[in-house]
Amino acid sequence: MMCRSLLLGAALLGVSLCGQVERLTDQYAVCAHVSRGELAIAADEFKVMKQAGIRWARTDFDWNGIERKKGEWHFNHLDKLMGIAEEHDINILPILVYHVEWAKPAWKHLDAWGEYVRQVVTRYGKKLRYWEVFNEPNLQGFWADEVSGENYTKMLKHTYEIIKSIDPDIQVLYGGVAGVPHKFIEDTFKAGAGAYFDIMNIHPYQWTSIPESMLPDFKRLQETMDKYGIANKPIWITEVGWSTAKPVTGYLGAYKAAFEYLGIKEGQYPLAELDDPFLGNCSQTNHASFRADHFTNRIAIGFDQLKDLDPAKYPVLLASSNETFAEDGIEPLKAYLNKGGVALFTRGLPFYYNIAKDEQGEKVRQYVGEAKLAQLHMAWDAWWTKKGLPEWETWQRPADEFKDKFEFKLLRGHAHGRFMVDRNLKGNDKLIPVIIGGDDTYQGNLMAIYKFDSDLKGAIIVCTTMRANECVPEDVQAAHLPRTYLLAFASGLKRVFWYNFRASESNPTEREDNFGIVHRDLSAKPSFIAYQTLSKLCPSGSTQPTMTRGKGVTLVNWTRPDGVKVWALWSERDKVQATIAWEGNLDNAVNYLGSPQELKPGKLIVTTRCIYLVGPTSVDLKY
Repeated sequence: MMCRSLLLGAALLGVSLCGQVERLTDQYAVCAHVSRGELAIAADEFKVMKQAGIRWARTDFDWNGIERKKGEWHFNHLDKLMGIAEEHDINILPILVYHVEWAKPAWKHLDAWGEYVRQVVTRYGKKLRYWEVFNEPNLQGFWADEVSGENYTKMLKHTYEIIKSIDPDIQVLYGGVAGVPHKFIEDTFKAGAGAYFDIMNIHPYQWTSIPESMLPDFKRLQETMDKYGIANKPIWITEVGWSTAKPVTGYLGAYKAAFEYLGIKEGQYPLAELDDPFLGNCSQTNHASFRADHFTNRIAIGFDQLKDLDPAKYPVLLASSNETFAEDGIEPLKAYLNKGGVALFTRGLPFYYNIAKDEQGEKVRQYVGEAKLAQLHMAWDAWWTKKGLPEWETWQRPADEFKDKFEFKLLRGHAHGRFMVDRNLKGNDKLIPVIIGGDDTYQGNLMAIYKFDSDLKGAIIVCTTMRANECVPEDVQAAHLPRTYLLAFASGLKRVFWYNFRASESNPTEREDNFGIVHRDLSAKPSFIAYQTLSKLCPSGSTQPTMTRGKGVTLVNWTRPDGVKVWALWSERDKVQATIAWEGNLDNAVNYLGSPQELKPGKLIVTTRCIYLVGPTSVDLKY
């Protein structure tokens, strides 16, 4: 195997175009509901935040909590919050959000919205110097109307002009968009939004994938901003994170029943996961209970290995744990199926996005909808493509053929609104429902088996849920956290707000209740320790990190305010055998949780848990 080397020296620091070293400033931040249900414990939360080096808390300044009746303004709860935050030296990032019942959706009532903005910014603007204009305006549930980049721009412009009239030095944030929705963002730029914010803002969640999956979106966003002449504006992340909710057992039982239906005995075979080093597809970190319950172990394979995968050894392939697939992988997948293999698509609509390489060799994600599914005899319907389908079904249950095979009930937050159908079947192909759901007027297939008996053989199991598999174990959340921050900073982003600080833990299987880096009682989860470790090793005033990536390994370095260089290294997915050498003194080495590591020049196993090296002037990593 050809030797590949990652080498970064002292000269390769983050340097601006004018030659000045770029430095990070108060870069550590979290989301916390301290203006709502957590106000009573805000003081305790702020104390714990500071232990992790966190100086910023993002929270909602809800319109309907301030103007509870038309013309009646209530600020007591926010006055209290401001006093607590000032006492504990925590900066608040307020979000201007949502609507009141007499002005819904807000963008259609800009006079009323503008008065809310004027009231709240006038009251708190001298202390709060950053204001975010709406939360995830690209989601209909928050926007309360048909999503439109042009209409959001109207709100943004109106809000920006009011805030700047109050104080031109206040900084206005573009409303943090869910994901990095490039079309929505570009629609706002086309409508002139670039003139009406000071800081760009995204929420690049990666639900079932790894932090490195954010990088293509960062690059494309920066290119789009450059295209519209706003590349000089900073970019923040005001939400990102992974939930540690427990797997939903009903779905696990449904998979077991589906395997048994296809003659696959539990616990007798390993699971193959399509986990290409470049294109990705599955996350090793998800479905942990799913694998433990049903398979002896797992192997990760790339797209180039798929055509030769033997179903006799690996009767089940986890083809995708998200809605992406590579078009080039369709024919190899068909070859595997035609040998009798069973493929799993465990989250959302299969092949909804194509993943490919652009001219520069970078990963890009392209929307394709249902265009590729006919090649695999599958099809789907959803509320946004077919009139009359429920956006959120009101009931779910096992299909008749499986009604006594597993226990299942509709769980809060796990409605799908996506249904697999049979219109592309050929020959003697069958669609076998496993879980069905609907409302008073519609019934559809939420989880189904496509059993092929035509020009295509084998079977595919599809589960359209977007929520049941969107969770990771606590140690994986902790491993993802420093990688997320360092990748963002090395990409030029200035501040990252982790979502969120405290997990309510009201429902152990509900994604939203289990994002926090501390438990309900404010005791530390491993991710809190990881946060604390990172903030100590890369404090405010450190140089912008420099990053080199290759062969699934990332190496990042920066210089602390005291002049000491620090390095972080990790693998993206699997263990990588490497050799390491460095120049200068290695003062100490710790892992992502701050535990000391014995590190000597020579052989090294690089894992997904980052290791920090403090002191060397250069590091040479070969593999």
